[in-house]
Amino acid sequence: MSGLLLTNYYMVSRSFWGYLALSVLLSALLIAFGSESLVSFALFIPIIFMVSPALEVLKHEAKSGWGKFVLTTPVNRGNVVQSHYLLFLLFMFVGMLVAAAVFIVGDFLNGGLLTSETLYTFLGAIAVALLLAVIAFPLTYFLGTEKSDMVLIISVFAALALFFLSSWAFEEAYARGWLEPFSSWDSGFVFSGGMLAITLILFLISFVVALGIYKRKEF
Repeated sequence: MSGLLLTNYYMVSRSFWGYLALSVLLSALLIAFGSESLVSFALFIPIIFMVSPALEVLKHEAKSGWGKFVLTTPVNRGNVVQSHYLLFLLFMFVGMLVAAAVFIVGDFLNGGLLTSETLYTFLGAIAVALLLAVIAFPLTYFLGTEKSDMVLIISVFAALALFFLSSWAFEEAYARGWLEPFSSWDSGFVFSGGMLAITLILFLISFVVALGIYKRKEF
């Protein structure tokens, strides 16, 4: 598994470091010069940017021929799919560290950045990133790597749309009293924590679906 992970990383290492530098720069600029509403995007940028190279792995595998060759090595198709999902989680973790580091430094310099709302936004950014994987991996396996760019665009818009639609639905349900058992809780925590829990479950389901598609795929 470590060999597959390293191979996948080397395929997108240039993109990885490019996105890393860009995410640090954009997040720092938003924190330094952005309005309060824009500062929240500084949490989304590193996490979303850093998972993007992990979603590009399938395209690079197809271009290099590695996607077919790897099946001749002593690994099974389950290992291949696991390596894709694990690389995604590793890159997402890097994005989380970058976002946290930028905000900690920004709070040290300016103050007032590390609030409960910051935590809720942070959890929301992780949920959106997971939704990207939930949609992108199975869809790319199904449609083929030649359509990976289109799938990535669709996944980004779909993940953001699902997140904001869920936020709207939660606010409506909260306002109508349908979430009475949680009325004493912080609504931001209920939504962000619940959204993260749901996307984690969907992430596991996505892996099972992607594995099933990949095992039936003919090369």
